[in-house]
Order: sequence, then C-alpha cells, then structure tokens
Amino acid sequence: MKKLLLFSFPLLFAISFAQKNEKYVRIDFSSICCGPPSDQPFINYLEEFRQKNKLKDFEIWLETGLGDEGEYALYIGVDRLNPKKENTFISGIKSIVNDFESSRNINQDGNIRFHDDLVKKDELIKKQNKRTNRYSKLVLYNPKIK
Repeated sequence: MKKLLLFSFPLLFAISFAQKNEKYVRIDFSSICCGPPSDQPFINYLEEFRQKNKLKDFEIWLETGLGDEGEYALYIGVDRLNPKKENTFISGIKSIVNDFESSRNINQDGNIRFHDDLVKKDELIKKQNKRTNRYSKLVLYNPKIK
C-alpha cells in the first residue's frame, strides 16, 4: 500500500503540472484600407517580458485569412505566468493597444483589439479543425522566422 501511495503522488503531481498553455490572450489586427498594423510592438514586448522575468518562450498561435486585407489574430499562451505576472503582462499588452489606438489615423490605419476573455486550447483546436472561413488558417507562430 505504501508503495502504491509513493508511486501515485509523484505521478499525480507530474500530470497536474504537465498541462501547459491551456489559456491564451487574443489580439486581433484588422484593416480599414491599407492592411492591418504590425505585430512587431507585441513581439518586442513579449521578448522583453520574457527576458526580464527569465521565462521560456511564449507559445503563440497565428490565425490568418480573417479578411480581404490580411486581417489576423494572435493567441499568446499565459499559463506559465503566476497571477501577478499574468496581470502585469496583460496590462502591458493593453498599454500597447491603447497607445496604438490613441495615435492612429482613423481613416487609414487599421485597428488592434485586445479581448479580455481568455481563449482555451480546446477553442484553438476547434478553430484549427473548423476554420472561421475558407481562407483562414491557424498555426503555431514563431516570430523569429519571417
């Protein structure tokens, strides 16, 4: 019985912590006339945040083909962040969105929208299997490879 307990606890512990990247923040990039805005400020922020907090790379999913002018969405995994770091991270993302929206030309520049609701991995898998439209595609994104 003791052996069973000794074996069970490490196994349960490993299983509970093996589930990573089950929650994602969503950022949409849309266009008005001239293509969507760049994701580069967000990619730079991710890298700075990662280095500052000594984290592994963020898991990022890219959904393309959401409109006629190249609209797309980024999904960034936040499971590796404790609640305090997650709040700090989301505040930084919102700050970038607000800075862009307050300085953009409303007749020419596209929009960036942050969604407050976290997206679950199950929803991403559904999007991968059942596309938003016939042009959309959801893939793991490596911003270092362009």
